Amino acid sequence: MKKFTEFPFEIPEADRKLDAKDYVNARAQIESMLPITFGKEIRVLILTDRLPGCARGLFEYLSNSADITAHMVYAIKDVRRAQRFRSFDFLIIVGMLEKRENYESIEAVLKKNPYTRVIMYAYLDWTIQDVCERYGIGETYHRDAPMEGFVSYMRQKQNPCETRQ
Repeated sequence: MKKFTEFPFEIPEADRKLDAKDYVNARAQIESMLPITFGKEIRVLILTDRLPGCARGLFEYLSNSADITAHMVYAIKDVRRAQRFRSFDFLIIVGMLEKRENYESIEAVLKKNPYTRVIMYAYLDWTIQDVCERYGIGETYHRDAPMEGFVSYMRQKQNPCETRQ
């Protein structure tokens, strides 16, 4: 397996070790994963500009689920490019974003599909709560919780009457 180290941004030193640990944890969960599908495809867009290892681990885990199509991006321009041909069921923001303009992704995704659910996937503390309130992120999930539980959470939250494009 190719080591995933090239990112289009610099990772702050304080985040590197924790981010690498998150990626290793995700890889371990992928190896113990059961091949279960629940029918309807779930389309996920993952956005981070601060925790690429954590986001990459989540991306790989979700990509190994037969009924989930995942895309990973690092900036608002990439979100707009990803949306040209499809809408998403979930926008998952991994960690608090460094660049404020990347929070504009929420509005861009909801404009394309108002049924998209926006989830903050992070360590849940008062800072994350504040960010979620400020940017209208209504759902959170603790990134240390098992990913299998996160997939179940998304399947429960998937809106049956969304519009597909």
